Amino acid sequence: MSAVQTAPYRPSELAAQDVEVIGPPSATEFRARIRRAQPVLIRGATESWPARYRWTPDHFKRNYGDRLLRVAHSRDHNVIYGAREGIPCDDMTVGEYVSLLQSSAPAERYLVAIIEETIPELLQDISLPSFCPRAPWSMTRLWMSPQGMGSPLHFDVPQNLFAQITGRKQVLLFPPRDALKLYPLPPYSRLPHYSRVDAERPDIGRFPRVKRTRPMRAVVEAGDLLFIPRLWWHQIRSLEFSISINFWWAEGLMYQAVRAAKVFQRLRGIRL
Repeated sequence: MSAVQTAPYRPSELAAQDVEVIGPPSATEFRARIRRAQPVLIRGATESWPARYRWTPDHFKRNYGDRLLRVAHSRDHNVIYGAREGIPCDDMTVGEYVSLLQSSAPAERYLVAIIEETIPELLQDISLPSFCPRAPWSMTRLWMSPQGMGSPLHFDVPQNLFAQITGRKQVLLFPPRDALKLYPLPPYSRLPHYSRVDAERPDIGRFPRVKRTRPMRAVVEAGDLLFIPRLWWHQIRSLEFSISINFWWAEGLMYQAVRAAKVFQRLRGIRL
């Protein structure tokens, strides 16, 4: 497939340090990483997954073309979001979405799906890495996007292991201690875990505190895993046509926090 590029790659204007790169760790080593709550890029950890050679746009269209999934709206290849509207979304079949990607028109949609609820067959092509903890709560999400697509700066409550299947993505990350410097949306909004700051092009005049941050940066290539610790802020841009998944999981008190967050999303009508 030849993806249409309608938005150039935009490096961050903030000076960033590179995320540490390692090979696949042992379970003990990874537990230590979790305790330190520091992002790490695990190179080549998923090369043996069948998804690495099966998951193409044509494969999705041929095998799952009639599945109805959520697609987020974007403008100029940036996902639209706001305190009142949340993230505007449509329902679209996989076949319709792949056809949009393969057309000459700009594909201003970002496909997002909970795999267990929409295409559980995909779980046969991936596997939770042996070093990752088995937790009482977990979720696997699928992400598909055209080249140039970007998602807003936000954090997640659970731990996050992000896997790149096809293409490359840039991820900018900020630690939880930078939260007030990143100007979150109000706690009563539909997206209290989202920032008003564009980390690639921060408006220092409107958001002066962001100057006191120093993000971390990772370019996640096909076959890589990126560990994003809970509550770490991250903003992602597809450098090429991209298929990704992520494993979210939660244990202990954080498991209860995740359950509370899901109730909040349901009450506020947040479906993405």
